[in-house]
Amino acid sequence: MSQHKPNKNQQRTGRVERRPTTQLPSEHGHHDKDVFTNIHCSLITVSTSRYEGLQKGKRLKDESGDMLAKLLKGAGHKVASRTLVPDSIAQIRSAVLSAARLREVKLIVLVGGTGMSRTDVTYDAIRPLFKREMLGFGEAFRSASISQVGLDGMFTRAALGITDDDKVLVSLPGSINGVQTGAELLVKIIPHLMSFI
Repeated sequence: MSQHKPNKNQQRTGRVERRPTTQLPSEHGHHDKDVFTNIHCSLITVSTSRYEGLQKGKRLKDESGDMLAKLLKGAGHKVASRTLVPDSIAQIRSAVLSAARLREVKLIVLVGGTGMSRTDVTYDAIRPLFKREMLGFGEAFRSASISQVGLDGMFTRAALGITDDDKVLVSLPGSINGVQTGAELLVKIIPHLMSFI
């Protein structure tokens, strides 16, 4: 890396002139927080117990989905659709593909099914849909979770990727704390994310 050499006048006075620098635009476009607002989002809650309860006519309470919707709306984005599916690879994938067909939707967020049990299949369902996976999101989420709940935080398979049709696809745990942690991370990076698609 070249170093700045003072000119003869600067050598005599001992002072180095400070010239204003010009901020070059990012190669990915604008990353200002106000550029990418009002992003249309689809939310998918993954829960077999809630799905079966709804099928039986029970009143549905989806606290985690409600919190996610509230946080996204509070950041200036719009929830275009909400769906509930059971822990089924086929039904999760079908719901994602249906949401992706909505032209205005740019962000699809799934809540639930990100753990390590045999019934937690959200990551398995969405991983093949990624054209590019942003591994740093999962790493950042697990790091934040570990600081909050200890080593149990490493067992989540929260993930983020971009699909072939340029939709941002995210999976978050179904717990209230998990949704809040994930949504706070997501809201901060949405402007940068949208510049890639």
